[in-house]
Amino acid sequence: MKFVGTDFNSLQTTRDINFTATSPTTSLGNLTVCTAVTEFITSQTDTQTVKYFVSPIIAGGNSQTPAPTIGFYVSSQSAAGGFYLNSQNVPGVGTYTSNFSLESSGGLINANGNNLTMQISNYGAVGQYIDFTINGTYTNTAGSHTLSVTGHVIRTRSALSHNSYFNIIHFSFINKNIYELDKCECHYFT
Repeated sequence: MKFVGTDFNSLQTTRDINFTATSPTTSLGNLTVCTAVTEFITSQTDTQTVKYFVSPIIAGGNSQTPAPTIGFYVSSQSAAGGFYLNSQNVPGVGTYTSNFSLESSGGLINANGNNLTMQISNYGAVGQYIDFTINGTYTNTAGSHTLSVTGHVIRTRSALSHNSYFNIIHFSFINKNIYELDKCECHYFT
């Protein structure tokens, strides 16, 4: 088995730590986190604690068949929960106030009908960074909320069909147990 830990205060991570689990408890001892995180998403609703999403992050262009739909997506699953951003806007640098939605612990949030602005400051080629922020307010059944999201993610795909994307995400979520230990996010792989 292997283990990966992340320190959210310093945005550093361990490398894969291989270990053999023994019942009932396995101590991994003191962990050194000294590898800088290469990509991340932060999300804060109102004055709640900031949520951090680090690897695995999947980001890239959308395409749907039979008719292609221009847009892009960003997705991550961590101990903090899931994060999914879907945009039907042309991928690239720009400011967008509609045609995107995101889903996290606050539920599904659609930009249409709310006061949210997505700013994409960089949209690199595959293997390079997509940098974005989403700021503003939205309303749900619990009232009005302020949202602040920052993403610095590596573009992993140029385009992926919607069906293939969900198969990949479903497979990775099913085969990964994710735990949280204090401010350390721990991914446990079998």
